[in-house]
Amino acid sequence: MDEYKDRYKEKLIQTYKEFRKICEENGFHYYAYGGTCIGAVRHHDIIPWDDDIDILMPRDDYYKFLALKSSLSNSNYDIISYKDSGYYFPFSKFINKNTTIWERRMNPYLIGVFIDIFPLYNSKDSIDDVKYIGDKYLKLYSSAVRSIDKYPLYRLMDALKEKKYRLFMGYIKSMLVYSIGCERFMNRFEGFERSINNECGDKMVSYTSRKYGIEKEIFQSKWFKDYIVVPFADTDIRVPIGYDEFLKFVFGNYMQLPPVEQRVSDHRKYYANLKEGLTLKEVKQRIKEGEFCVY
Repeated sequence: MDEYKDRYKEKLIQTYKEFRKICEENGFHYYAYGGTCIGAVRHHDIIPWDDDIDILMPRDDYYKFLALKSSLSNSNYDIISYKDSGYYFPFSKFINKNTTIWERRMNPYLIGVFIDIFPLYNSKDSIDDVKYIGDKYLKLYSSAVRSIDKYPLYRLMDALKEKKYRLFMGYIKSMLVYSIGCERFMNRFEGFERSINNECGDKMVSYTSRKYGIEKEIFQSKWFKDYIVVPFADTDIRVPIGYDEFLKFVFGNYMQLPPVEQRVSDHRKYYANLKEGLTLKEVKQRIKEGEFCVY
């Protein structure tokens, strides 16, 4: 599997370089986030046992970035977001279309080797306010993406086959509720999203991440007033100007390596092909033939 990891990292860095190029050409701000930021500072690379890249983008730059999707139609890359039917994460991905990743078996949505991109919002200085806004954001987001989901029948039949009856009934409810008024659900989410962009204060929040708990995702604005560039694999990456305070706030002593037993990736992939961009029909056939990983 070391060969797979090396190949995956190669594709991931290649994808990041294209993302960086687009951001620099358009003047977009971005920052390494979470474990990616630790990797950049501590290892000048991806953390050796990690296999993803996380990025924070200020909200306005984030939506300008999403608007570039159509301009990438003839390229090897794509931007996946909530407007793509079947996509289910509350953040976006920048993907390599010459590869194929199926992450969760129950969610038959194909992407490629990817970078996760999280929008960063200005915020009030109240955990209760932030939690309320974040919970409402995710609830409205979930309704919006379910209303345009084109795979509910697949999940319905899969749950039935596996005798997951509670999950089956949940999918039935979703199909009945969200099969009508998809525009209404989308408008509700987008209206709310625009309203929270008007919040002000000396904090910044990643409402869509929830990777570390909401208390650890309310950041000081001063940490993101600027950036510095640090080496990252065979390229470089931007980290927040206040990266030391930022990382200590989220992780504590981030320069100390975790115990050996914790040096594992928590990202699983149902199917991975690092050589081809495939359709769902093609992937299902490959899986029937026993293929789950190509590199």
